[in-house]
Amino acid sequence: MSSDQPLAKLSRDAVLKRMECLPGWEVNFEEERLVRSWRMRDFATAMQFLNQVAEIAEQLGHHPDLHLERYRHVRIEIWTHAADGLTEKDFLLASHINGLETAK
Repeated sequence: MSSDQPLAKLSRDAVLKRMECLPGWEVNFEEERLVRSWRMRDFATAMQFLNQVAEIAEQLGHHPDLHLERYRHVRIEIWTHAADGLTEKDFLLASHINGLETAK
């Protein structure tokens, strides 16, 4: 895979196909981003989860929008700014986030 492939914007059909393997996530086609929400046990658990997501994002060099609302409600939005839409990098990051024990 060449280094520019992860930045290639995916077609709607390609996005829908990849969503089959990404439980819990939704696609906002209007804004072209992946979105998922969680209700954590408490504030400390929510912060721990967000810090774990931040570590993954740093490792992958791909940074999502992270939202903490009402002290334990977490929402994450992922898209590739450079492609102005969804790319393979977005699905890779979402998959890694799903792998976190706290995300289950």
